[in-house]
This record gives sequence, structure tokens and C-alpha cells, in this order.
Amino acid sequence: LQLAGQAIEIVPPQNPLPRPECYSASGQAILSNSDVLIALWDGWATRGPGGTAEVVASARLQALPLIWVYCPRQESESPPSEHPMPETGTVFYEGF
Repeated sequence: LQLAGQAIEIVPPQNPLPRPECYSASGQAILSNSDVLIALWDGWATRGPGGTAEVVASARLQALPLIWVYCPRQESESPPSEHPMPETGTVFYEGF
């Protein structure tokens, strides 16, 4: 709520949606109002609707320039062997 007071604009949803659909709708709203997407992401496939992976995939499909910073998961789950493990904080640039 402290950040809301600093917002230039707050756009409330037009139609209330169930929580999973809210994440997807929010991601699409961000993309439709962005010139560049900056994402903090672990590089893994999506774990649910509207997750970072889904938003990044949509940005790629729209050919929106993308900057993403590798942020590993905090959980103990080990990555699949084919998943590259860059150094935390590695920055990737796409579409520039």
C-alpha cells in the first residue's frame, strides 16, 4: 500500500477474475503498456498461469525487447540436468 501512494496511475480491473486469471491478465496488461520488459526470473518453464515464464514467453512472441536477470529459486529443488545454471545476477538481453 505504501507504493500505491507513489503510483502515477492505478488501473483497477474492469471485471473481477479468479486469482490465476488475474496473474495472466496483469502480465498481458504490463506487456501491452511496455516498450521493454525487465524480468527477474529463474529461467524455468511456467509453474502456473501468469507466472514470469508465461509473461516472458508472451514478450518473446510479441518481439518485445527483453532484459532478464537470473534469480535462482530459493527452494531446495534441484534443476533438471539440461537447465543451464548461470551465475546469480547474470543479465540476458534479447531483441535489442
